[in-house]
Amino acid sequence: MASILVISGNPFVVHYCCTVLSEVHVLKTINNGTEALADIAAFNYDLVIIDDNLPGVCLKEFFWKINRMDPETPILVLSSEVETERKFIRYDGIFSCLPKPFTGRALKEKIGEYFVRSSN
Repeated sequence: MASILVISGNPFVVHYCCTVLSEVHVLKTINNGTEALADIAAFNYDLVIIDDNLPGVCLKEFFWKINRMDPETPILVLSSEVETERKFIRYDGIFSCLPKPFTGRALKEKIGEYFVRSSN
């Protein structure tokens, strides 16, 4: 059972992630960047899931701040852009991107890939 922080301003994304993942993982949800950064500084999550449409947040700066606090924090980006991988994967800490809309199965597979990779 992993501790996962879901950061999204979209209630549907939050609800869907919780519905799909809460049976297996411990989840916390936050809907703004400022609170998320404070929470990440205070707690060591096994995984952070970030929606790329977080209002009022420059993602490049957000990723940099997370990486400065804890370079080992793995990030999964949920993205509505077609060029998801190329846009985000170059930032430190991001292990993968998942294009929206996504299925519960795809979300579970991405998270499973990370935990398999990190245990090797």
